[in-house]
Parts: sequence; C-alpha cells; structure tokens
Amino acid sequence: MRGQGGRRQKKERFMYINRKVERFLRQHDIPATRFGRMVAGDPRLVLDMRNGRQLRPDLADRVEAFMQGYAESTEQDQDARDAA
Repeated sequence: MRGQGGRRQKKERFMYINRKVERFLRQHDIPATRFGRMVAGDPRLVLDMRNGRQLRPDLADRVEAFMQGYAESTEQDQDARDAA
C-alpha cells in the first residue's frame, strides 16, 4: 500500500489543473489549441489533457504560471484602458 498517497496527490492535482485550464479558456475565450501552443508549443495539449494526459510537474507549473501571468497582464491592460 505504499505510494498511494503520492498517487492520490497526483490525481487530485491532475483534476485540479484540468478544471483551472478549462475555466481559464472560458474566461479568456481562448481556443484550446492556441493555449497549448502558447504554453508548451503543443496545440494538442488541452485536447490530450481532456483525454487523460497527466502533465509532468514542471509542465503543470508552467501552465499555472502562464495562466497567472496572462490574467495579470489582461487586468493591467483593462486598468490602463479604464484610466484613459
């Protein structure tokens, strides 16, 4: 029974990041293929995730960092437009 805690954490992170990506795509109206290209140079990234692909920790970190940075930059752009 060793190692089940690690598998559970991976599965939970996998489900969590999939939900975050899907929410991000809806919020920012970005096609799945474009997102995959921007994050990893892989237009099939999101499609493969929908079919069960589990991201390696380094790619999962990159995905989360990209979404955070993109959201912050769009907020700053909106603030600049509002101030003008």
